[in-house]
Amino acid sequence: MKNLKIVFIILALLILAAVTGKTQTGIDPGHPDTVFVDSVTAFTSGMGIVPVSFYNDELLQAIEITLIQNSPDVTIDSFSFAGGRLTELEYKGYSIYSDNDIIVIYAQTIQNLIPKGNGLAGNLYLSFESGISPQLVTIDTTTLIISLIEHTTNFIDSLPLSLPFVPQYVKGYVDIQESPATMDSIWVENLTTNPGKQIAVDVSLYNERNTMNLSVALDYGNDSLLHLDSISFTGTRGNIANKNIQTSRTNHMLWVLLEYGEATPLAPGSGALFTMHFTLDSLLKDTNLIIDSTTYYTPGNNTFLILTAADGNQKITPIFNYGEINVDIITAVEDITGEGLLPESYALSQNYPNPFNPSTQIEFSLPTAGYVKLEVFNVLGQSVRRLVDQYLSAGVHRVTFDSRSDSYQPLASGVYLYRLSCDDFTESRKMILLK
Repeated sequence: MKNLKIVFIILALLILAAVTGKTQTGIDPGHPDTVFVDSVTAFTSGMGIVPVSFYNDELLQAIEITLIQNSPDVTIDSFSFAGGRLTELEYKGYSIYSDNDIIVIYAQTIQNLIPKGNGLAGNLYLSFESGISPQLVTIDTTTLIISLIEHTTNFIDSLPLSLPFVPQYVKGYVDIQESPATMDSIWVENLTTNPGKQIAVDVSLYNERNTMNLSVALDYGNDSLLHLDSISFTGTRGNIANKNIQTSRTNHMLWVLLEYGEATPLAPGSGALFTMHFTLDSLLKDTNLIIDSTTYYTPGNNTFLILTAADGNQKITPIFNYGEINVDIITAVEDITGEGLLPESYALSQNYPNPFNPSTQIEFSLPTAGYVKLEVFNVLGQSVRRLVDQYLSAGVHRVTFDSRSDSYQPLASGVYLYRLSCDDFTESRKMILLK
């Protein structure tokens, strides 16, 4: 019964698009709305996991993504919304058609619109038999007509009776390679950081034998809010090599070729090859950004090692472990307690400055350690930002409120309440945001 209800809702939204099998395309009120599929590496002994993301610059009530893969040896297995922007929507799902070559992914909301933003929709899972031939699989968008309803990649904005409009689309690839015969490995560092920060991410190598050349091709998330500033080799194992570096800021890819030479190969060992320096956009909200192996435009420009003549100049595909940048907007809590001066009672101070724009500071005192919540509410009593939700030591603490919501969207001018809760103590105060 639940599945029928979902189908009826989706049909009601899409019936506007079904006129003799043709899509009526509404006007995109802002550009560039985009659906993009990552390019990833898989091995013949495993399966492919492909992140699918989207960017929208207006509120949406529905989204549909229709994808097709082009290999007879590969099957679209499933789609997971876990960890993506659509996880909390009331109605979402997917259907697989045409002998497992096409998937229609849909999400629709009645109460809570899809906010403006950029990030993961979910992960597409591809399966294939062990022993599949190495190949490059394309994940493209397509159009599928079932019972006079046309399924394609489109968005529907928040206005009543809006027609679907077609976003830009960036296709992705799954580079299925021979499973590695050795334990040679390349991995990308995992980091946790905050929006607006500059970060350094190491790419490291473990090699068992002398290595003459190596190539590393990376896709750093296809995310327009993650900016690659530079690449450095100082103090790394890549510093002594001749270097060829190519970047694609449009497709968010990087290719690094390190040539050590037959006479001076990279000796067996482990350590960083180079460091990538990124700047995270200040508008990023809580999300995970993936840095994965890819193919840099040409099939030969991927991730591999070439050994010396003593090992027959073998070309080896190393084991690759992707890296995650965990972006967390939880506000940092500053301990401003003077030495030996613990407060005698709980207290919540008036924010300063007040009124404020764009930020203000809130101080509170804890006579004993405990689990603390500090939340901001609008005048309707709805929580718009959780500033603190953690265990804190006794003392005087200060946090900065940047006038943004939990989804990292700017809040409107007006009166807001902030409330401190710890053990049996609760206190609230008013503050005014003026823009």
